[in-house]
Amino acid sequence: YDPGRPPGVLVFISSIDWGGIPEEWAPVMDAHNLIWVSPTRAGGSAPVQERMIKAILAPRVIDVDYTVNEERIYVAGFDDGGKIANLVQAADPVAFRGGIYMCGALFWGDEKPAKIDLMRGNRHVFIRACSDPKEREVRGVYEEYRKAGFEEAELITVQTRRRRLPQAKYVDLAIRHLDGKAVEKTE
Repeated sequence: YDPGRPPGVLVFISSIDWGGIPEEWAPVMDAHNLIWVSPTRAGGSAPVQERMIKAILAPRVIDVDYTVNEERIYVAGFDDGGKIANLVQAADPVAFRGGIYMCGALFWGDEKPAKIDLMRGNRHVFIRACSDPKEREVRGVYEEYRKAGFEEAELITVQTRRRRLPQAKYVDLAIRHLDGKAVEKTE
């Protein structure tokens, strides 16, 4: 931590009740100067509202001990955690300047979110796995975002044969997009 170079924050919503960082992702967080926060006991068995509240409060807890770059507070999630990340970003698009939705995403349907204009100003990354049963769901939500005028939405395809957290290189690509850096197309 260097207070002269305030880090961003990545709040991760897991699909399980574990808040640790995957070992291979730690160097990516360091390289991008991001603080990792992932609430424990906020997996798929916890109520949706509880998971959302924990994620929304996470940056505020970090802010007690650290000065952070408020322009770089992001939310991410895997599987059903990706859906919760969608909800969190829609609930507080001022605090969360972008989101990464991994192998799980949620579209709002016919009723647009109240803060949709603020959401459009943020960056969104959808990560799908080519063999994932939810692949079509994630791609469909990405396409709906694009149709709704989300010009800063990106789709990353992970080449894998099984459902698992994306490799560090895909997380790196997603963070590069959130930070506004050029990202190579993966399709």
